[in-house]
Amino acid sequence: QAGLGNDFTLSGDVHDYKSWDFWNHPLTVPQYSIRIGYFIRKNTAIELNFDHAKAILDPESPAHVTGTIDGASLDQDETAGDHVQAYKLNNGANFILANLVQRFPLSGRPDQGGNLALLAKAGVGFMQPHTENTVLGVPNQAGFQYGGLGAGLEAALRLHALDNFFLEVAQKGFYGH
Repeated sequence: QAGLGNDFTLSGDVHDYKSWDFWNHPLTVPQYSIRIGYFIRKNTAIELNFDHAKAILDPESPAHVTGTIDGASLDQDETAGDHVQAYKLNNGANFILANLVQRFPLSGRPDQGGNLALLAKAGVGFMQPHTENTVLGVPNQAGFQYGGLGAGLEAALRLHALDNFFLEVAQKGFYGH
């Protein structure tokens, strides 16, 4: 809101929805990932990855505000809702990455059921957030936006129960500008 003399940074905590609960939340509430990939060598693959992550700011939470509001300088602790009445990425922060994947077999053969493997992934891409915000009483035009470049690292443990079915547990870190 540069035309209104507002250019500030609010530093506070955001959260996502609590864990997926089959009985109390619709299917689309959790964060999720969609991937498609191709093995270019026996244990090396490339993949296109879409992560749908959510972030919500509680207006009652404490925050630190720096910058200018109505042309006046600020550098103080306040309640987030004093300036930002709503900040939601319910339709996702949406990270889109091209990943290089390396598989490290731990037991069994990768082409047979019953194998266990560690997967390491590194990727680059961009963010395409969908925001629903109200800042200083002015709602934004909600919709998908280009959010900047990003990079991610991920580690996963994959158990192939049968030839074509697997269970995977993963942890991912992502940096987005």
